[in-house]
Amino acid sequence: MKVFCKLPVADYGGNILFHGGVEYPVVKEAKYKNGVEYLMVKDENGCLRELFMKDKEYKQHFKVIKEEHDEQ
Repeated sequence: MKVFCKLPVADYGGNILFHGGVEYPVVKEAKYKNGVEYLMVKDENGCLRELFMKDKEYKQHFKVIKEEHDEQ
């Protein structure tokens, strides 16, 4: 599974976390103890970042791309 970043995403300091027009590999799907689901994504520097796809801010920036070998 991969995520496609439609628009650049920056932190509050203006540092770009994800560049627009780039696909990022999903390392795993996970859930916190409080039930919040997230995707662990590897950025171009090899750093792991959490994506909360249920959050409407993230939904407008990212699109999940399922691959053929991904579980249905």
